Amino acid sequence: MLTVSGHAITVRAHPRRGLGRLVAIGAAAALALAPMPAPTLAASPNPALAPASGDWPQYGHDAAHTGDNPVEKTISAANVANLKLAWTASTRQGIRGFVVAEGVVFVSGGNGGTGKLYEYPVGCASGGEDCAPRWTVTVSSSSITGPAVADGVVYVGSSDGKLYAYAVGCASGGGTCTPLWTAATGGFITSSPIVADGVVYVGSSDGKLYAYAVGCASGGGVCSPLWTATMSGSLTAAPAVAGGLVYAEPDNDDRLYVYRVGCASGGGTCTPLSIVVLADRNPFNSPVVSNGVVYATPTTGGLHAYPVSCFSGGATCSPLLTADAETSPAVADGILHVGWGTYQTDTKTYGVIYAYGVGCATGGATCKPLWDDLAGSVIDSPPSVANGVVYAGSRDGTIQAFAESGCASDAGLWVGERTCLPLWSATTSGGIYSSPVVSNGVVYVVATNDGNLYAFSLSGATPPATSTAMPPSSNEPGAPIWSLVLGLAAFFGGTLLTLSRRQRPTR
Repeated sequence: MLTVSGHAITVRAHPRRGLGRLVAIGAAAALALAPMPAPTLAASPNPALAPASGDWPQYGHDAAHTGDNPVEKTISAANVANLKLAWTASTRQGIRGFVVAEGVVFVSGGNGGTGKLYEYPVGCASGGEDCAPRWTVTVSSSSITGPAVADGVVYVGSSDGKLYAYAVGCASGGGTCTPLWTAATGGFITSSPIVADGVVYVGSSDGKLYAYAVGCASGGGVCSPLWTATMSGSLTAAPAVAGGLVYAEPDNDDRLYVYRVGCASGGGTCTPLSIVVLADRNPFNSPVVSNGVVYATPTTGGLHAYPVSCFSGGATCSPLLTADAETSPAVADGILHVGWGTYQTDTKTYGVIYAYGVGCATGGATCKPLWDDLAGSVIDSPPSVANGVVYAGSRDGTIQAFAESGCASDAGLWVGERTCLPLWSATTSGGIYSSPVVSNGVVYVVATNDGNLYAFSLSGATPPATSTAMPPSSNEPGAPIWSLVLGLAAFFGGTLLTLSRRQRPTR
């Protein structure tokens, strides 16, 4: 059962906090569309599937992991309280990650030693109904990573140590797909692939970062890396790419590695441009890059910011600032949004969303938040931002939306600070461990441990115009005949309308 509420919750301030976080009618058009059978979907990238401007195609929205969709204009702080459930989908597997791109939602899951990738059209249902996947593929006999999509191809890593590339729309009607190409690493892959400027980056448990050309093979071929880079720890979190540099934070290494894009070729090994020593390592957080600053979460409870300019010439990098945080930040409109710990009242424990100004401190000093928001419970994934609204999911299955600009009343956790209440909330069937996704007027969230995907929109129905999903294949039962019936109906309807208009007097 899913409960949606647009009402603000009431909490009593308490000083104690714990550490813990979317017909035109004409005879000529009808004749052109109706009799033509839909093309058979081939297992290759389709150039017609160009990314929509409002897509959320990879972890953190973009290769820099800013967590911000800057082109979202449909949902705002003024109307977010009107969000309703549009549709749901159940994978019946624990979900590792999901993205929205090219008219479809890709969900990766794993359960009982099987890793699967699912593709759902964005407009597959309305009114809260359930959807069936357009296609499903068993990637491996084990678990897989969150997906990434670019130029008609979806990429996913697997614990069998391989990177897989599949064509968007490679099957339909519940069919299965074969990969365009694969690539093998020396260990298991748990970090989501990242795509930037024609290169796919992925980390492995063998302590290496791998870079592959997006079109490195076809027909199920096996790719060799453009280059690799060796670190002293497994790379669990996704690398970040921005401004010609690649950033990686391996596990159990306590260092941030910085490489130049294209630092080697022909499978060569790269030497880091810079290595920043961190106080500790949070293996679940990825670096974030925005406006010449790199944000790292080296400790449980700490966020550090470094200027990109310090990663050259052998200079020693010192943090510009530090701040309370347990998740990587979402950066938008000059504000850092992070999840941090818990806030306790006499009866309930809440997670906290902190908002910091990007220049909130200098010289490594600790920042004071602009304001804070109380989320459902512990927050384990970075918040997401779109069009002035901050979205946060929490461990108790609650998804909440807050005004990015903060609010105007109530005492906060810090003296003189403001504590905000949610503009909208909804309860899912399980804990939320993946960041919410906002794409083309729809808010998507997954209940990670029970494998359910939820899509919310202002009308409760996903607008078909947002979908660029391919039509049914001509070999699907009933596809050609229904196209013919609908086309003839449109043709005769258009003809009758034209004749009736000819008999009307003009004004």
